[in-house]
Amino acid sequence: MNDSPPSQLREALQGRRDTIAGNLYKALAHTSFVPVEAAEARQRLVELTGQVIALLSAESFERDQAEAIGTALVRLHYVQPEALGQIQEVLTRGLVEGLPAEQVVALQSRMAVLLGGLTAGFLRQVRETILAEQEQIHRALTSARQQAEKALRASEEIARALLNALSDAASLIEPDGTILALNEAAARRLGNSARKLIGTCIFDLFPPEVTERRKSMSDQVVRSGEPVHFEDRRGEIWFSHRVYPIFDPEGKKVVRLAIIARDITGRKQAEEALRAQAQRLRILHEIDTAILATQPLEEIARAVLGHVRQLVPYLGASVVLLDSEAREGTLLFTDPTSEILVRAGTRFALDEIEGAEAAIKVLRRGAIHTTEDIPTLAQALPELRAMPAKGLRAALFVPLIAQDELIGFVGLGMARSNAVGQEQIETMCELANSLAIAIRQSRLFESVVQQGQRLRTLAARLAEAEETERRRLARDLHDLVGQNLTALGINLNLVRTHVAENRTELVQSRLDDSVALVEETTARVRHVMADLRPPMLDDFGLVAALQWYSAQFASRASIAITVQGEEPVPRLAAQAENGLFRIAQEALTNVAKHAHARQVTVTVSADDKAAHLVIADDGVGFDSVQPGTPDGHHGWGLVTMAERAEAMGGRCRIESRPQQGTQVIVEVAR
Repeated sequence: MNDSPPSQLREALQGRRDTIAGNLYKALAHTSFVPVEAAEARQRLVELTGQVIALLSAESFERDQAEAIGTALVRLHYVQPEALGQIQEVLTRGLVEGLPAEQVVALQSRMAVLLGGLTAGFLRQVRETILAEQEQIHRALTSARQQAEKALRASEEIARALLNALSDAASLIEPDGTILALNEAAARRLGNSARKLIGTCIFDLFPPEVTERRKSMSDQVVRSGEPVHFEDRRGEIWFSHRVYPIFDPEGKKVVRLAIIARDITGRKQAEEALRAQAQRLRILHEIDTAILATQPLEEIARAVLGHVRQLVPYLGASVVLLDSEAREGTLLFTDPTSEILVRAGTRFALDEIEGAEAAIKVLRRGAIHTTEDIPTLAQALPELRAMPAKGLRAALFVPLIAQDELIGFVGLGMARSNAVGQEQIETMCELANSLAIAIRQSRLFESVVQQGQRLRTLAARLAEAEETERRRLARDLHDLVGQNLTALGINLNLVRTHVAENRTELVQSRLDDSVALVEETTARVRHVMADLRPPMLDDFGLVAALQWYSAQFASRASIAITVQGEEPVPRLAAQAENGLFRIAQEALTNVAKHAHARQVTVTVSADDKAAHLVIADDGVGFDSVQPGTPDGHHGWGLVTMAERAEAMGGRCRIESRPQQGTQVIVEVAR
C-alpha cells in the first residue's frame, strides 16, 4: 500500500504509547468516574492506545475497528459530557505532536477516520448504556413501587388490626362529622357495624345534649389546628375524648379529625369512691381532733351530728346516754337546727317504751336499729307526737359502744327508713364509735378530775390539820413544859443562892450544872415551838417569818441566806402563808443536806393574781429532767413541796442543772 506509513512512523508512535495512555487516564480521571482500580484502568488504557497505534500503522484500516475502540472507552468509565472531546484532544496531540510534517500529512486521513470511528462507537455505546440504565431504573422504580404498595397494604392491615385490638373507640371523620373510618370498638359503642356507619354523620348518633358539646370541641380543633381533650357523660357511662387535627399536604387546613374515646366510668367511680373515703377520713379526723382537744361532750356531739347531716338529710337528731342499772335514758344533746326538738337533759324510762328491750339487744350487737313505729316512741317522749305532722315517718338508732359496753345511741328522725345507703351507714357507725370513745374518755376525765379535787381537798385538810396540831403542840409546850421549866429554873436559882451562903462547893457545882441544863432545855423547847408554829408568821406575816427563820437557819447551817421582797398587801390567806413558809423550810433543809451551797436567796413577790416564792442557791445542782426517786437523793423533799403547793391550789417547779445551782419556784393564786 503506497500511502501506508513507513516503519519509522510505527516505531515513533509505539514509543509514545505509555505517555498517551497516561494522558488519557488523567483526562478520564478529571471528567469521569472510573469504576475500576487505577492500575487496572491504566493497563486497559495502554492496551487501547496500542490498538489505536496498531490501527493507524496497519496496511488496511477499518472504521469498525475504530468504533470498537470507542465502545471500549465508554465501557471503561461512567460517561460525562466533556469526556469525548478530552479523549479526542489527548489522542490527537499525543499521536501528532512532534512528528515530522510528512508523517503528519500521512496520518491525517487515517486520524480523521479514527476519530470518526471513535466518536461513532463512543456515542452508540453511550446511547446503549443510557437506555440500559433507564431500563434498569424503570425496573427498580416499578419494583420499589410494588414493594411500597405491598408495605402500605401490610401497614394498613397492621394499623387496622392494632386499632381493632384497642379497647378505645377510634374514628376518622370529616370536619362536618362524616365518618370515614372507625375501629370495631367505636362501631360497638355506636351500636352498628363499621360498614353501615361509614358515610353517616357521627353527630347524628348522640342525644342533643351530648352532640352539642362534642361538635363544639370538634369545631374548636378545626379552627385552632390544636388537639383538645375533654370528658363527658352519656347516660351512666363516662368518656374521655382526644380529638387530633389532620392537615392537607400544605399543612395549612384541617381536612380530617382523628378521635380517640376511652370509657373512664371505672376511673370516675374510683375517684368518687376516693373522694367519699377522703371525706370520711376528713370527718373522722375532725372528730378525733375535737376529742383530743378535750372539748365538752356537747361540742363533740354537735360536730358529729353536723357531719351526719351531710350524709343523711334527717329531720331530727339527738344523742342519748343509757343507764342500764336505772333502766333509763338521758338526752345528752339535741341538734338545735333540726325541725323536731327534744330538750337536752330530758330523761325517759326504758320500761315505758314498748319494744325497747328488743331494740337495745340489737344495739348491743353493734347493729343499727330502724323503726317506723313512731307512736310508740311518742309514749316516752311527748315531744315526738308532732313528728308525723312534720314529715317524720321513721327513726334510725346508731349504737354508741365503748369497750364492748352499750353506753347510748344516736337517734335520727327521717322521712323514710330506706333513705340511708350502706356506705352512709358505715360512716355513721365510725362517727358513733368516735363519739362513744369521746364519751368514755370524758367520763374517765371527769372521774379523774373529781378524784384529783378530792385529793386536793384532803391534802388541804391534812395541811390544815397539821398546822392545827402544830399550834396545839406549841401551845402545850409553852403552857405545860415551858412554864414548868421556867419555875424549875427559878427554884434552882434560889437554892443556888442559899447554898452559896453556906459555901458547900459540891452542892454548888451540881446546882450550876442543873441550872445550865434547864436553860439549855428551855432554849431547845423554844426552838421546837418556833419550828412547830413560828409566832412571827401569825403576828407579822410571811416575809418577817422567813427573815427570822433564815437568820436562825443560817447560824446553824453556816450558809449565807438573804430574804428579799415586801409583805404582800393585803396579806395572803393563812393557808397560803403556812404553805409557802413550810415549802421554804423544806427547800432550805434540802440546800443544807445536798447542795453544798455558800449563798441562798429567798424572794417573795405578789401581784393581783398570784403570790410567788423563789428559793435559789449556788450549789452543785442536779439534773431536773430526771430528778431522784422518792428513796433517792432529792425525792421526798421535792414531792413534799409539790404536794404542799397543789394542796393550796398552786404549783411548784424545780429548775436546776449540774454545777449551776437550783431554783425552787412556787406560785399560789391569791
